[in-house]
Amino acid sequence: MPSGKTHDAITVLLAVPTFVAAWGVTGSLVLAGVVTAATLFGGLMFGPDLDIQSRQYTRWGVLRFLWLPYKMLFRHRSRWSHGIVFGTLIRVVYFVGVLALIASVAFYVYMSRHARHARRALVGRGEPHRHGRDVVCPAQRLTAFLSER
Repeated sequence: MPSGKTHDAITVLLAVPTFVAAWGVTGSLVLAGVVTAATLFGGLMFGPDLDIQSRQYTRWGVLRFLWLPYKMLFRHRSRWSHGIVFGTLIRVVYFVGVLALIASVAFYVYMSRHARHARRALVGRGEPHRHGRDVVCPAQRLTAFLSER
């Protein structure tokens, strides 16, 4: 199996053919540039050596903690970390899962801090809510909207 340097060299060497192919298919320099940038980013940042202390791992800088569970789950050079199909698919699915988890936690924190403001936006002239607040239900809003017309 090639070393991390070889993986990086292959990624960089494939940038030009990727650009030419994307430009030929799309006819757009901008799209070809985006595809090439995505290829370079993916090849340099999502390489198979994220399961050890490697260049690819250290490139993540302060965000490298995101890959700690991955390092603990997968043995180096196993077919699950280095397989051309499964390895890549597992890293992408893992990263999407981490992003989804972070987004869910951020959304929860945001909503828990701003829920009071969201409730105030719903408060209107409706019937008292069981918690003592006046909340207008969607049907009441629709009825009020239609009666104004």
